[in-house]
Amino acid sequence: MRGFRVTAAVAVGAALAVATAAAGPQAKDSAVVTVIVHVGPRLSVETTPGAVDTETEADGRFAATVGFHVGANRPRVAMSAAATHLYKGSDPASPAVPLATEEGVEIAAGPAVPSGGEWRVIRFVGTGAIGEFPAVETERVTFESPDAGRFDRHVRLRLRWERAGARNPPGDYGGRINLTAMLLP
Repeated sequence: MRGFRVTAAVAVGAALAVATAAAGPQAKDSAVVTVIVHVGPRLSVETTPGAVDTETEADGRFAATVGFHVGANRPRVAMSAAATHLYKGSDPASPAVPLATEEGVEIAAGPAVPSGGEWRVIRFVGTGAIGEFPAVETERVTFESPDAGRFDRHVRLRLRWERAGARNPPGDYGGRINLTAMLLP
């Protein structure tokens, strides 16, 4: 009899296993974990392909329009520019074509607009350097992007230099232009 009962127990156990598998799990549990990451402020300023377009204006002055891309994960960015005279052979110790500082710098970052108005010219207000080149620096202007929570704009600067004088020997003249951007809350 014992052998029969063992056989019956195995048969009943097998039947329970088949019934449990068909009905699904008898118990279920889960756990949730929260993942938190900190996204810090991000700001980048880069030159754009074909960044410099130069021309000689009708009055003999030189003009350059330069392009940058400013990207930030905030919608408000303050920007300023710095520029140098144009030096023969790009050597700051050589004769120079002076920057037309009285005209300031035309700046456009459309469709972002300057806070407090539609003006497009920022004035030169101080001195500094771009590498080994002495430079003149502009005031800072705040732009606000219409894009929710970010600033992703092509920024164009237009500057002018005085007419080359008779004292300027022929040759190539070069200088530097810098755009600085700063995140604002």
